[in-house]
Amino acid sequence: MPNLNDLSIIMCLLSFIPSIHSSCQGESSPSNSTEDDLLLLLGSAFASPTIDHRPSFSMILPEDSEYSRDESTRHRRHVSCGKKIRSKQDKITFEQRSICPFRHHRNIDYNRIPVLLEEVRCICHRPSHLSSYTDIRCQPLQYKVPVLRRQSSNDLYVQSVEELTLACIPLKPTNPLISWLISGIDSISILGCSSLSSLTQSDPRVQLGGDISVDSLSPLFRLPSPFGQVKISYSTDLNCESFDTVSSSSCRWHNEWSFSSHPSVLPWAKMIGRWDISKGKTIFGTQEAPDGSFLMTGSPRVLPSSHSAILASDPIQCQEGDGFVQFRYWSSPMVKIRVCTRQPSMGRRFDWCSEDITVGDPGPAKVIVPGSIHYTFEIVIEAYNFVLSAFGQEGGVAIIDDLIYYSSAVYNCRAIPHVEPPPIFPPSLCSAFSCGSMSNSSCLSSLGDNWLLSNTSSSSFHLGIRHQLHGNYAYSRGPSTSSLIFPSFSLPSHILLEFCVYSPSETGVLTIFSTIEESENRSELFRLSSSTGHNWMCNSLPLEKGKYKWIEFSVDGLENEWNVMGIDEIALINPLTHQPICRR
Repeated sequence: MPNLNDLSIIMCLLSFIPSIHSSCQGESSPSNSTEDDLLLLLGSAFASPTIDHRPSFSMILPEDSEYSRDESTRHRRHVSCGKKIRSKQDKITFEQRSICPFRHHRNIDYNRIPVLLEEVRCICHRPSHLSSYTDIRCQPLQYKVPVLRRQSSNDLYVQSVEELTLACIPLKPTNPLISWLISGIDSISILGCSSLSSLTQSDPRVQLGGDISVDSLSPLFRLPSPFGQVKISYSTDLNCESFDTVSSSSCRWHNEWSFSSHPSVLPWAKMIGRWDISKGKTIFGTQEAPDGSFLMTGSPRVLPSSHSAILASDPIQCQEGDGFVQFRYWSSPMVKIRVCTRQPSMGRRFDWCSEDITVGDPGPAKVIVPGSIHYTFEIVIEAYNFVLSAFGQEGGVAIIDDLIYYSSAVYNCRAIPHVEPPPIFPPSLCSAFSCGSMSNSSCLSSLGDNWLLSNTSSSSFHLGIRHQLHGNYAYSRGPSTSSLIFPSFSLPSHILLEFCVYSPSETGVLTIFSTIEESENRSELFRLSSSTGHNWMCNSLPLEKGKYKWIEFSVDGLENEWNVMGIDEIALINPLTHQPICRR
């Protein structure tokens, strides 16, 4: 609550109000008046029906302002964003000549003293007379003004503070990543200005070191035309060896059009320079770095996994047979890169996507786009999953360079189906399954104490194995549990695991488990808890592509040493040829 001296000063300054004019002529305030009475009197004094009779604070403006003032009226001139100064004869207003154009705003509040405060509003993100690629941005300069504000509960006035915009000033961001991100947003929203936002992200060069920077000549990679893209004529039109999008007729890729209105879509920016080798080794796992210009995207803060950067090709009329996309890449931990196809301008509604590319930097990655495509489509390279939050680091970064696309034809394409190349299985895979065929007597030492090899009948006639399948077989006796473990191996593609079992006992149980490297838990693949009679029963199980810690055959439930269970013909089968992968 203001004191009586403050109120007297205010009342003197506002001496044009008749009801309190006398207090400014040296007359003392009535002795029986309280502060609340004076405030109520002061508030009533401003209950005039027009603003012209209320106290106000106005700016002193030059003659060429958008507000040309005379004694009785103001005529407002239109101020637009991006208007260029062509000659001295152009009638450019004071507000338009500013590096950061602005317009005036009359801040009117009938519950405040003064009722009218004049301020300005910034009308553009970037300076209107500079290049659209500049990293200078316009931001409001604000200040606080003390006012009196009427309380709704008792109509008394109390001291308050009003925040007003004094001017729009040009500022250079301290963060290069912010510079190119905003450049992309502003370049797309050039048809209209949107509201300014706060920028609080950190500089990625601190993490990468070196002298990498945004290419000042063309910091944002190509943007698509609002009138649609022209189809490519040759597959080489999509080759980008240097990402020189200004002087090169090829390299016809572009950023996604929608990232100004959808913050979940990040832009790719063209960068130059080299990062610190030791820091690059820590982040990317390699000392190699791009030569010349390269594309970079990412975020120095954690983003939802669905947020991504999309680099799209110009439309392709068709593809004849298999095409392939090749590029070098660098990605920080947890960031994923994939290649997809879609119909033009369909966003993330993809028709096909490759597997995620996460390791092996810098590649090159060679992705096959399978089979003939007989409709107009685009190829998309998407980087996503900027979710890292560990070791003091957040978000992530993705970089691509030396981008190549090849197809035997992109017009009048013939129908050539995709044929998967035969998988190449490493020798270590067959070494892990050396005991698959029990005919090898050297397997006896690795089977363990509870397993025996035989090529004739075993145990009793009623509870034992009466005949072999092919040569030797392995069998387990009760009552303890027996395990046959195949050690770690990698599968480059989907295969089949075949095996045969002989279980004359009603109590014996055979369980097959697998454990992959990414998990400590074992998964149950197969369980047999019933008798097969006195016959060998053969089965096949699918094994998915991946790295396995082990495959385990476990036998339990055999009540005594006369109860047995036999296993034979464990083999890995190629599902395409239905032939064994390993020679016996």
